[in-house]
This record gives sequence, structure tokens and C-alpha cells, in this order.
Amino acid sequence: MQAERALTAGAHQGNITFGNDNVRWNHSLRVERCLGAQLQVIGIVDPSVDRITHVLAQKALSEAAVIYQDTKHYLALEEAASDLKRLGLLPDLIILGAPPHFRGTTIPGRDLEQNVIAAFGSKPALFCEKPISTALPSETLPVLDLLAKSGNRISVGYMLRYLKVVQKAMSIIQENDLTIMSINARYTCAYSTIRKPDWWDKSKQGGPIVEQATHFCDLCRYFGGDVVLDTVQAFALEHYEKPGKPSRQAIDESKTPRREDPKSDKCHLVSFVKFSNGALGSLSHLVALHDIQYFNEIVITVDGYQLRLTDLYTVPTLRARTPESEEENAISFLNDDPFISEFAAILKIKTAEVPRASPRHILSSYEDAFKTYEFTWKIREASERHPSRATSSRATAFCPTNAPFYGASWLEFSSIRQSISLAITEYYLDCLRQLLLFMRMSSFETEKHAQAAIRDVKLGVAVRESARTWSASRSYIQRRLAGVPTRSEFNKDLQVLPPLLEAELAYWAVGQARLDAPELANIPPERFYNTDEMGIGQGVGGWLLGDFRSHQPCGP
Repeated sequence: MQAERALTAGAHQGNITFGNDNVRWNHSLRVERCLGAQLQVIGIVDPSVDRITHVLAQKALSEAAVIYQDTKHYLALEEAASDLKRLGLLPDLIILGAPPHFRGTTIPGRDLEQNVIAAFGSKPALFCEKPISTALPSETLPVLDLLAKSGNRISVGYMLRYLKVVQKAMSIIQENDLTIMSINARYTCAYSTIRKPDWWDKSKQGGPIVEQATHFCDLCRYFGGDVVLDTVQAFALEHYEKPGKPSRQAIDESKTPRREDPKSDKCHLVSFVKFSNGALGSLSHLVALHDIQYFNEIVITVDGYQLRLTDLYTVPTLRARTPESEEENAISFLNDDPFISEFAAILKIKTAEVPRASPRHILSSYEDAFKTYEFTWKIREASERHPSRATSSRATAFCPTNAPFYGASWLEFSSIRQSISLAITEYYLDCLRQLLLFMRMSSFETEKHAQAAIRDVKLGVAVRESARTWSASRSYIQRRLAGVPTRSEFNKDLQVLPPLLEAELAYWAVGQARLDAPELANIPPERFYNTDEMGIGQGVGGWLLGDFRSHQPCGP
């Protein structure tokens, strides 16, 4: 039987690839169990001599000793490629276990995927850890395009998709033709043994949402489908607030350099979102528990059903309530290891170690993982737009809303011209909800669908098919691909206020108009630009007041 050759590549990859005392994952053990003596680890690429020396010494004393007897340690990928080609040993599987800030872009030093494909071509299957990067999503697009064209078989490490309880929940939804109404996820991390300084530094690993809660963001997408990114709302406890200070942190941040982008930031967060099919979603992520066992739960609600997935890292259980009974039926599977299932899928093998019910195909492609990555970044960015500490003397009111578009979220209304107290009435709230709903739905839908269609075209889908799939204008897509600017881009110079300040001005003006404020009533008609009866309208790039002759915005 021909040996399956494996290479692990990337700097400082030890924890996820070879395990340690504070994590439950160890990729090397799973691949060993999948392939047994058929596996031959031909090389490990890592600059850490001490770490890899220790790993190989452990493997030499284990049942897998024969698998590693000829393993070579390389300090750089170029060294590995040159030596293995000389020996005629090309890998069948390459595990990209390096931390995410070394991956996902074409920027030198952060371009591991590009270098691996350049060195070994399209033959090896590539297993890429999550998240796919720490760079801005726009900076990962070249790698998305590269991998789509490379011809490599690629899987991304969202192992929770492979759990039997997750597959069981999906089968209940699909077999009963159910439409999801809401997905509510809770994830509480046990942090006291996390000793990696980079994990706490969001400038390096993106922060807990991008790096860790990405698993639950991915499961929400797996069940709920694509997310309407412009609906994401998020609020966070800041690192400087008392509830946001961990008491048993394993590292001393006072001894590490402080950056402008602070450490220990955005550890505790709540986010709200809307899915493209209309369903609502929420995520609560905390870094709060001690030792190593996490708390986690996802509740999927549909008409007549509630599917509750619990303890997905320890004893995965599906608790299902159905129209037949008000009692929850608990479903679990013994010895279900999703890591084995995901490696079996990329290796296309069937062994005694792989349960029969496990998926036989890859469930997380790079393209799909990119969508999850976009989602996590949108949550991070939304939380950074909603600081919980007051930064000015402006009066601010927070009001819960029952508007279907926002679900359980909150809207912030602020004056940008003066500190005022808003007399909030039920009539005022209802009108404002409807106005905001109109603003959101009309402003992002066309562009959102066009961006999705353009992305598909860049991945090789025909323009006509992509336009039909995303209900987008074919001519609009073609103009965008040809570099023709959108109307808002063309008129960008007419936009005087930043979009955020302009939106706040709109909120203020709408409130004043509903209260018959003299400031708006006294504005002469010739000073209105593209407005409705309140003096607020859809102007170039946003909502504004201004002189229609000079296109100069004016305040009340």
C-alpha cells in the first residue's frame, strides 16, 4: 500500500498541530489515527528548534514512532521544498498550522498559502487552520482567488460542522423542509490556562471573535445561510472597564509593550444579525471561565421545533423539542471526534476510525470560510463603533426596539450639534423605526447583491448565471467589472460630512421634525437639497440637508 506523505508547514504551529496541556486538539494524532502505518510524516517546517525537538522526542516514544522515524525538521519552507524535491519526496497532504497572522494574504511574511503552492504545486491537499488570516477581509481576496484557481484539494478547520449532532440537527431541518426563524449562540471561553500573548493581542490574532468565536459564527452561517453583513450590530465590554478585566490571566500584560490597538480588547461581546432568508441571529461571547472546559450552546428555532446544541467541545448533545412533544429529546453519539472526520474527508479515506455517519466530503471550503471571516470582522468593526464609555458631553439615549429588522438590538440616537433631551413618544419611535428600516433596506440591498455576484464572477461563474443567482443587474455587474464607478463613488466629492456623522445628523433632524422643532421649520425651501417634507432626503452618498443649487450641506 502506498504511503501517504504529510508535511506540516508554518511558524510556531505547535499547539494546534501537536497539542499541549491546555487544549483538546492535536491534528497529528488525528491524522495518525486516520492513516496508521500508511502515514509518513516527511517534514515539519518551523523555526522553533526547541519545540520541534521536543515534539519529535515525544513521537519517538509513542506508538507512532515509525511514522516519524524519517521526519526532517526544516527552518523555512524554501529549505523544505528544495530538499524534498532533491529526495523525490513530495507531500500528499500539507497542514498549514501556522498562526493566522502568517497566512491569508500576498503580503511578504503573511503569504504562506502562496508560497506553499509555488513550492509544491497543485498535487498536495491543503488543510488550512481557521481563521484564514488576521488581515482585513479585502486583503485576503487575492488568496481566495489564488486557491480557487490552484487545483489543490482544500479544507479549512471548522471541525464543529462534522459533529454527528450538528449533522443530525441539519437532517431534521432538511428532511422536514423547515425554515429557520432564529439562531442564538452563546460561547463562554475558559481562559486561565491560555498562555499565548498573541491570543490576547488583537493586532496579531484578531481578537477572540475573529480567532475563537469564529467557530460559532461559522455554525450560525452553516445553519442559517449567508449573513446580511450591513445588519450586524455589536456591543462589547472594553478592556479598561471593570467587568472586562480577567482576574486569572496566565500572562502579565504589564510586562509587554502596549500598542495603540490595546490588548485584552473585545473579550466580552454581544452581537445581533439578520440572515439573508430573513432569520434573526445573536451571539454572546465571553472570556470568563477558569481551567479548560468551555460553556457553549446554539439554539435554533423554527416553527414547532427548537434544536439546542450543547457542550460541543466535550459531550456534544442535541436536545430537540418537536411538535410531537413538549419534552426535549436528548441525542448524543459516543466517541464522535470531528477532527478525525474532517481529516478523513480531505484524505478521502474510509477506515475503522472514521464513523459511518461521518460526512464523506469536505464541509468547509476556503470560499465558505472566507464568508465566515467577513462575518467575524464585521462583528469586530461594529463593536468598535459602539464604545461603552462616553467620549463627549453629548446627550445620548438608548432605546430598545421591536422593529423586525433589528430584532433584539438597540439603536443609538445622538445630537451632533448640541446636547439636547429628546422627548421620546411611541408615535415618534414608530415613525423613526419605519424610516430607518427604509433607509437600510434601500441603501445596501443592490450593492450587497452586486458584490456577491462580482465575487462569484471572479471565481469563474458566468456573469449571466451570477446575476440570476443574486438577483443583480447584469449590466451593473459588467460596468463594475469594467471599473465604471458607482453613482455614490462618482459623487463622493459632494459628500462633506463623514457617513457616520451624517447619519447622526439625520437621526437628530428627524426627531426634531417630529417634535415640530423651530430649527427645521425656519429653514427656507430653497435651502433643501433632495428632501422630503421633513427636510431630510436621500442625498448623494447618504442623508443630508443642503442647498440644491450649490450642493453645500447646511445645518438647522
